[in-house]
Amino acid sequence: MLEYAIRELVRRYRRTLITVSGYLIAVAFSCLLLSAVKGAEEASGAILKSTGTHFIAFIPACTGDSCPVSALDAEHEGFIAGTTPARTVNNSLVDGIKALPSVADAAPCYVYRMRNGPAGETLTIAGILPGESRATATNCCSASEIVEGRFFSGGNERGVILAHSYAETASLSVGDTLTLGGTPHTVVGIIEAGIKPVKADVYMSIAEAESLIRPRVRGEIADSSNVLMIESAGSHTHKEAMSDVRRVMGAEALLSSYNCYKPAAMADIINRNGADAAALLVYLCILVFSLQSELHSVTERKHDIGIVSSIGWSRGDIVSQIVLESALKAFAGWAIGSLIATAIILLVPATPDGWSLRLLPQLYFYSLLLTLVSGVVAGIVPGLVAANRKPAEDLRKY
Repeated sequence: MLEYAIRELVRRYRRTLITVSGYLIAVAFSCLLLSAVKGAEEASGAILKSTGTHFIAFIPACTGDSCPVSALDAEHEGFIAGTTPARTVNNSLVDGIKALPSVADAAPCYVYRMRNGPAGETLTIAGILPGESRATATNCCSASEIVEGRFFSGGNERGVILAHSYAETASLSVGDTLTLGGTPHTVVGIIEAGIKPVKADVYMSIAEAESLIRPRVRGEIADSSNVLMIESAGSHTHKEAMSDVRRVMGAEALLSSYNCYKPAAMADIINRNGADAAALLVYLCILVFSLQSELHSVTERKHDIGIVSSIGWSRGDIVSQIVLESALKAFAGWAIGSLIATAIILLVPATPDGWSLRLLPQLYFYSLLLTLVSGVVAGIVPGLVAANRKPAEDLRKY
């Protein structure tokens, strides 16, 4: 039967070429479209997936003498998260949060409002781990936001970084000395951190912040913090990450996040679904085209079909023959279309912004299945039409 199918395709080569070209265009276009979308997804998807995926977690401050840690000058000083008074928690919670599948990174932080100097100036300090971390960068500050000087170098960092607005108000610049709690600190950098959950006038290492805060509070604050900075694994899992963190920290925990992760996740889904829908639409158009082509082919071959019916071919044989021919054309179109798409993907260079066509092996497998299914479906209906014709009538008329 395969031999007869090949002979028929060669004999009617014009119609064969037209049908194969349709499948070729569908496969090449779909592979290139999805490869381009994958490249764009990797280039811009990282931005969408990380948009709004940071948040802070804290526990509101307790009141009364039962609090394990409290400020000596509670009227003017204390641990805060945003504008909310917060209590300290043990940093062991950070390891538990980092282990969550929905969380990419977590880091501890001190945020303390204090009075400073003879005039009783009120300012906010933030104590962070000196090393660069993703959670710290998205929730608080990073080296890329330094406008003058440098970021923390790690280790026993004794210098401080000032918020740009505070540096201007206090008339301080890099190299100057800022006295906090009677201890001089060298200004090593000026930062413009933008709108983030953790905002402060002065940034320092968490160890330096602990040394500054300890004499100003009752209770032990070693190995603790009052704000946990968290980066979720992506915008799609951000809500899950917040639920997981609240479960780890307990029912008292409060979370502060930005809702922009919702439109970011939606935009990412729309991009991917739009490309899939476009590729599927192309295949549906080719299916309709192939079905029409096979129906015309059956009409042209009424005499031939009448002959094979009269010599003993069953209806099943006729349907199988036409379906096989249609599937062979679909496979040929897939093979040529895949080669063309691969050549274009390999030849097109990457753009300066990081976009490039991506070679996706799994895409060829799925396109082969879809193409063969299209070919079989396009052959079944014409095959059934041909099998149900009366051979004597076809021989007499054609």
